[in-house]
Amino acid sequence: MGTRTQLFMCIVATLAVAANAQDFHEDWETAQITDYTPSNTTFINGSEGFWRLQDSISQFPDCGVTRNQGQILVQNGSRVLRLLSNRSFTNCADDIWVLLTEFEPFNLGFAVPLVPNTVISFDERGELEDPRLHNDGVDCLVPPCFDNVSLVLADNNGNILAYVLQRYPAAVENVPNVNYGDIYREIFLDPSAGSYRRNLYNDFQRIRTFNPAGAQIVSIEFRVDEHGWAILDNLIIDGTGPAGSMPVHRFWSPVVSSHFYTASESERQLLVNLYPGIWIYEGVAYRALPENGDSNASPVYRFWSPITSSHFYTISEAERDLLIEQYPNVWISEGISFYAFAEGAQPADSIPVYRFWSPVTSSHFYTASDAEADLLIRNFSAVWIFEGIAWYAFRP
Repeated sequence: MGTRTQLFMCIVATLAVAANAQDFHEDWETAQITDYTPSNTTFINGSEGFWRLQDSISQFPDCGVTRNQGQILVQNGSRVLRLLSNRSFTNCADDIWVLLTEFEPFNLGFAVPLVPNTVISFDERGELEDPRLHNDGVDCLVPPCFDNVSLVLADNNGNILAYVLQRYPAAVENVPNVNYGDIYREIFLDPSAGSYRRNLYNDFQRIRTFNPAGAQIVSIEFRVDEHGWAILDNLIIDGTGPAGSMPVHRFWSPVVSSHFYTASESERQLLVNLYPGIWIYEGVAYRALPENGDSNASPVYRFWSPITSSHFYTISEAERDLLIEQYPNVWISEGISFYAFAEGAQPADSIPVYRFWSPVTSSHFYTASDAEADLLIRNFSAVWIFEGIAWYAFRP
């Protein structure tokens, strides 16, 4: 291996980055499996804190006994929250909600940082009975102003963002509401999607009075307004990358003079534990997606070459087919490594992963670092040949 290559490998070996944990993940796995009756003193002990379960019936004695329920159920092997709003046959609103915020003495200091690239994701499904609009929304005191299922978040400056899911078919976003004005925004999501992912920071920026300086989410509410039911699960708020994404780990081997990338935690741990002298862990290269993580994502295929003692990765099906059909003795397919985005299909918050080929080491190198790519192009172009953007992923 040449001097220039040794110098480069010495440089990149110091550029390890650490993965960050998700800021918030409510999966209900700590909650007791049972039925809950809403009241001021009813709490569901979730993974992220104590959620108060309430409804309008229990708030007003003249409404009678509530028929609404909250439930923690087991579905597909995991726990989920289900809210059920039944008809009370009174003039009182038949709504039900859970609220996570600071309640003395519960959830003291609760706050989730709201920074650029903060992403929210969740699973929701539900059904409403004959949803309707209320008085054209003009005198609505607490929006949304129609029968709906919504996820409502508030920041530390009093701004309110409502993701509206199941709803009255003719409803429109932001029905006029003088009580909330410029601090409020509704965003309609596809009621049949089932799984959702949004850039939460960008959505809050749509609120006229939103101030990003020191912004934090201090209240999260999931509610069913009027008759029907809804299930919420896997609510994630993550400032380190899209919720549901996973780290792609990078290794360097001075033995075979090549890099290796894996999204498998077991594979990463195996190399760290059993082969520390052969594979040196360099940290998280970027974040990618698992299967079905995004409908716009495509599989990245992995190959191993016993001839060059290196791995090759490609998002191109044509390139994959070429290696399988014409070079089966040179490149052995190892299947799908992870999912990323082809150029032209990438979301706004993704970043390019650059690809290089070295005739000196007979290996490819992939980096999401602009600084690394610029260094190779500027100072080591004879060792590393730039081949363009391999795919798009997310920041580590």
